[in-house]
Amino acid sequence: MLRTGRLIALDTAVALKRTHGGARTVSATYDSTLVPSPRGELTRALELRGALLLEPEKPAAAATTIAFRARGAEEILPWFSQ
Repeated sequence: MLRTGRLIALDTAVALKRTHGGARTVSATYDSTLVPSPRGELTRALELRGALLLEPEKPAAAATTIAFRARGAEEILPWFSQ
């Protein structure tokens, strides 16, 4: 699977649908830059909840945006928005 010319997943179509088919994508943009330490903590916490972190589509947004894909994203959102 390619996105904007970058390889983001490598598997068969059936396996990708099985793994990510029921997942939802969530993207949050913050008013200020996400500094490395809190961003790393947020990343680890999302991964522990089964989320797959995504690269922002626009590299300039990387400092203020975090995006993830997860099954049951609606269960992560209340925690994520605190």
